[in-house]
Amino acid sequence: LTALYVGAWGAQFGVALVYVTVLPYAPRLMGLFLPVATSVAEVAVVMAMDKGYCRLIFDREVRSEQTQVVSFIVSLVHGLAESSRLVSLVIGAILAEDYQWVSPVFLALVLNLGSRHGWWRYMLARGLDTGGGGTCWLGVSTRVV
Repeated sequence: LTALYVGAWGAQFGVALVYVTVLPYAPRLMGLFLPVATSVAEVAVVMAMDKGYCRLIFDREVRSEQTQVVSFIVSLVHGLAESSRLVSLVIGAILAEDYQWVSPVFLALVLNLGSRHGWWRYMLARGLDTGGGGTCWLGVSTRVV
């Protein structure tokens, strides 16, 4: 699980590096890129951690309590994604000579609200629903109440 956190750091660092490097040449594109890329990188690491937890701990029926460790690492990955997004936005605002930093802030707000209220998971489950219920290929439950 620690290796996943290091991988999350590398992914967020790569996203921030691409954002800051390409921002002077394509500010509108980078305004869309940053919030989406940080969210995708975070979700990818959490999904990989979920698969690793299921295979290494849950499926083997380990007797000790591991949920606190997993919750802590998920919190670390989320904090890393949010701090990466914040620092990149601050650097972008410093480098920008106008108000083009507003669109990534607004998009990040919309993405965060959608994920906090479960709308992205709901739409993903609806979009991948095969009609029979259960789980789809991403492991997202397609049972929508």
